[in-house]
Amino acid sequence: MAVLAACAAKQRPEPEVRDCLDGAAIRQIAVRWQAHPGRGMVPLDLKLRSLVYDVQKAAAELERAGSALECIHPTVEVGIDFRGEVADLEAAGLQLAFHNQHPDGIKMAVGTIPLARLLDLGAVEHVLRVSGPSRLFPDEKTTSFD
Repeated sequence: MAVLAACAAKQRPEPEVRDCLDGAAIRQIAVRWQAHPGRGMVPLDLKLRSLVYDVQKAAAELERAGSALECIHPTVEVGIDFRGEVADLEAAGLQLAFHNQHPDGIKMAVGTIPLARLLDLGAVEHVLRVSGPSRLFPDEKTTSFD
């Protein structure tokens, strides 16, 4: 019995240290996005559009209650389908991790972008689609078979 208790104690996840934007940064991002509406949202997938709305909601909550309800990370991992030069994506703020060209001519890039620059990336004319982070396998911290 003591062995089981020791094993269970070892498997408890430690509290995750979270890197969250502060209120001033959330407000700056929301104001920046409101000042530049347009094409930037078009190629974003539903996860990233939801993230944009979460930032806007957090900014409104900051104005109303003085604190945001949730943690918003300063960067986001993205996958991009595009036709032009990868340098244009980097100029829009992408920190490139990998890129490749498909035989049909569409290029793919993967990297991280500061959240404040997400709509800049979406506004690059030759960007076809921007996808948010996805996992091939379930996250062991949130998956339970109990």
